[in-house]
Amino acid sequence: MRILAMVLCLISLSACNHELSNVMPQPTAEFGDIEGIVKTNDGRPAAGITVQLVRSTSTCFLCGWGTDTRTLVGTLQADDEGRFEFKKVRIGHYIINLGGFEDYFTLGDYGLSVRADQTTALNYTISHLTGD
Repeated sequence: MRILAMVLCLISLSACNHELSNVMPQPTAEFGDIEGIVKTNDGRPAAGITVQLVRSTSTCFLCGWGTDTRTLVGTLQADDEGRFEFKKVRIGHYIINLGGFEDYFTLGDYGLSVRADQTTALNYTISHLTGD
């Protein structure tokens, strides 16, 4: 009799667990998108500028507190209108590096966060280097 009661208990727990799994909320997406545009300080598109996406373990991008591990995720060139996009980026903290645009100041780490099912829109302006 005891064995029968234990078997019935296990069957009812299994059925209950199956029913709960059908009503439990499903995990949200783990990806978002990044899109942006880079222009020069006189309003022209920075066509062909190199854009690097770097994953960062820090939430304080420039403060220098604690440790920060950075991993290059992708590199691309902006199109003729200075636009770029990274699709299906895992949620988290990132840094954008700009470079390779002759005679323009592109030094800097631009911090951002990617959120699930959202597009992070960025606009950057780079300045022309002036020489003496």
